[in-house]
Amino acid sequence: MVFTQLDLHRTYNLTWIKEADEYKTAFERRCGQFQLQVLPFGLTTTLAIFQLYIHDCLLQYIDDFAVCYHDDILISMANDKEHEAQVHQVLQQLKEFGLQCKAMKCHFGILEVSIVGFAFTQGQVGMEWDWIATIEYWLTPKSV
Repeated sequence: MVFTQLDLHRTYNLTWIKEADEYKTAFERRCGQFQLQVLPFGLTTTLAIFQLYIHDCLLQYIDDFAVCYHDDILISMANDKEHEAQVHQVLQQLKEFGLQCKAMKCHFGILEVSIVGFAFTQGQVGMEWDWIATIEYWLTPKSV
């Protein structure tokens, strides 16, 4: 099993808000009222909206050889040649949607990968040690 992990770069601020909905983001300052034109981090539905956008972008590949969670994309395939072609397809699709990856956070053709607290290796899925270490070494309470 070969993995490629992609991390999207500057993505939330590329999602435009419909002009009819910009008033929902309005805020007041001393110098006037402002309305946002792109998706901010603070709105309640920001993550859900962005997840839908990524899902729409990679719909044809999701659950086939790609999994995405917010700005993290995991591509996996048993065959090296097919894997290379699929990585190219995903990158091309991201380009068509105007999305970019942060090269220093991407890993290509690796045998083990950790994403969102899970560790994937050859045919195995487990939890990342950092995520369970606190519970593993939890001190026994001395009083109630």
